[in-house]
Amino acid sequence: MKTATDPFAGTNVEPVSAGRNAAVLAAGGYTQDLAYVTSSLIISATAAGSLVLLMANELNDANTITFPIAAGTYQLSMQVRRVVTVPASCTVVAMFSQG
Repeated sequence: MKTATDPFAGTNVEPVSAGRNAAVLAAGGYTQDLAYVTSSLIISATAAGSLVLLMANELNDANTITFPIAAGTYQLSMQVRRVVTVPASCTVVAMFSQG
């Protein structure tokens, strides 16, 4: 069930700039939504792995998206409500703005 606060829901406004707040997500599995829908994710990986996400408008928790991640640092400009799995080789910073 979607519980993340989404300040952009019901509008055509997209988060076109960097978030004003951040939360660090360590490696592991997460079963709860983030406090706020992200404007982007910054990913730092020391080795390959798979990042599993739930998009902001996805109401079914089973409909995840898996991103293969290679070693390096990346920014995904995506509205995500939950980071389901962070591989052991990664740290994820969720960027967001409060409504």
